[in-house]
Amino acid sequence: MTDIQKPNGISTTPCQQCPLRDLPHFRDFSSSELDFVSRFKTGELAVESGSVILMEGSHSAHLYTVLQGWAFRYKTLEDGRRQILNYVMPGDLVGLQGTVMGEMQHSVEALSPVTLCVFERSRLNNLFTDHPTLAYDLTWIAASEERMLDSHLLSIGRRTALERAAYLIAFLYRKAKAVNLIPGETPIPV
Repeated sequence: MTDIQKPNGISTTPCQQCPLRDLPHFRDFSSSELDFVSRFKTGELAVESGSVILMEGSHSAHLYTVLQGWAFRYKTLEDGRRQILNYVMPGDLVGLQGTVMGEMQHSVEALSPVTLCVFERSRLNNLFTDHPTLAYDLTWIAASEERMLDSHLLSIGRRTALERAAYLIAFLYRKAKAVNLIPGETPIPV
């Protein structure tokens, strides 16, 4: 993989050489789609474990795709308690809710060092108007998230504690395996 040096010294992975493109659940882009995504991407952001990537109630100018690492989405109650909503791994899109709805309804925190591809929120409309297949991909991602959240809600509402723990381990394993994070024995940073 060849990195491109930006003027600020930060190297970024060219979209044409993105390691996520080789994963089975990603489709090949047409040359015009790949060109658009390459222009849509403004850089990469590296965050340390424990860093908040997006904050509930914030208005972010960006949305992100996770290139490397693990994170989690959560909501915080008024008394400080928090509920983990989902785990984020390479290939996952974060910040779309804040982009579409105006502000984030949850926070995202890094569980390990995370590298994110950064996309300008203001260019999202160009994606919808000029690249309907990419727009469909975003709709598919949102529908997949909804399906997964349905399963999580069922787990919280109707499964026993042991069943919830088993579900979480199986869910994390399947998701990590899909993005090649489980080649052998790999610690889960939860």
